[in-house]
Amino acid sequence: MASLSLGATWVPMYEEQRMNECEYILKDSGAKLLLVGSEETYDKTRHFLASNSAGSSRSSSSSSSSSSSSSSITQQGFQGPVPSLQDIWTFDIDVPARMAMVSPSMLASSPSSPHIHPDDVAVLIYTSGTTGTPKGVELTHANLCSNIQGMWEVVKPEDMPDALSLAFLPWAHSIGLNCELFNMMSRGARVALAQDVKTIASDIKEVKPNILFAVPTLYKKVYDKIQDKINSSGRWSRWLVDTAVAVAEKRLQVLREGGVLSPVLQVQYNLVDRIVLSKLRETMGGNVKLSPVGGSKMSLPVTRFFEAALGIAILEGYGLSETSPLLSISRPEVQTRRLGSVGQAVKGAELAVVRDGRRVPEGEEGEVWAAGPMVFKGYLSKEEETAAAFGVLEGRKWFRTGDLGRLSEGFLTVRARGGQKIEK
Repeated sequence: MASLSLGATWVPMYEEQRMNECEYILKDSGAKLLLVGSEETYDKTRHFLASNSAGSSRSSSSSSSSSSSSSSITQQGFQGPVPSLQDIWTFDIDVPARMAMVSPSMLASSPSSPHIHPDDVAVLIYTSGTTGTPKGVELTHANLCSNIQGMWEVVKPEDMPDALSLAFLPWAHSIGLNCELFNMMSRGARVALAQDVKTIASDIKEVKPNILFAVPTLYKKVYDKIQDKINSSGRWSRWLVDTAVAVAEKRLQVLREGGVLSPVLQVQYNLVDRIVLSKLRETMGGNVKLSPVGGSKMSLPVTRFFEAALGIAILEGYGLSETSPLLSISRPEVQTRRLGSVGQAVKGAELAVVRDGRRVPEGEEGEVWAAGPMVFKGYLSKEEETAAAFGVLEGRKWFRTGDLGRLSEGFLTVRARGGQKIEK
């Protein structure tokens, strides 16, 4: 579900978003057009319109459904119309027809020859509101493009000309929106859409992506299922898998240290790869080479398993909605990945660890501050909150992430996010 506001600004929302949250976001952003994916969602949101004009093209069965839904909405205490909202488009019913007859008032309020500037707001992503009222994070075209350029440097288009991903992360979140959707579109890559979060396991085997944008939860679930299957097998099968994983880990360690594989180790790896590891890779479609991961901390045992046994380079990254979102990420090259860290700063990003208004010595812990073209413009209509999100360091303005971490040789390790400790 998404709304368009402020002219050309996109405000993505979750399908499962509570109606009172949707109402707040629509009103706060001044949304003019609401785009929904199904008639069911339309029935839940139609009361936001000041008139029933958006429902005029629907069948009588739709009207009956809407009436029932409207009654339940009233019982839940929603406030009703959103003054700025002019129309709702429902994708599975009438978008082609409605796009051909856009509301005249909407056209009249839009400039005839719009000029998009780098500093214009492109996307408003609302914070969760767990620590207060949700805030609209204003991300400009320049913010988003700078982050895409940073990702291009990490994974060069020429190094992965046939990139194919399976999208299952919500586009209402900055990782799915910019790291995957906009990034993949910018390089002319292919993006397959998962049918549902419940079908990811079968979808990934069908699509066979070679790059997977994911969160640690996915890998933990897959890891647990693999371990359960191994533990329920016979003694011989368990020994075979344990031996194969041990050989794979030894091989990866040699490569990580810049060494050369011995002929014996190479033969051992080729054997266990053919017998065991190739079958393990099939659980992830068989082709995944790179996997940018963010949102929370990856477990080290899980990371080691997927990197060694399945040959997937886990590119653990770090960032916030306010930073478009990427600030740092691990690199694809095995010798430049440091397990346990969230990698090095992306192109254009500057990172500092600060305590009491000063940089701390290398390796010491403090609050992570960031500067660069990916840092957001501000919170919509919230001057005080915007001012509080920034600090001055060495005469310059920096964004304060609120997260605790440390820098060592350019690698960032985050220990706590928003004051909550991250488990290893």
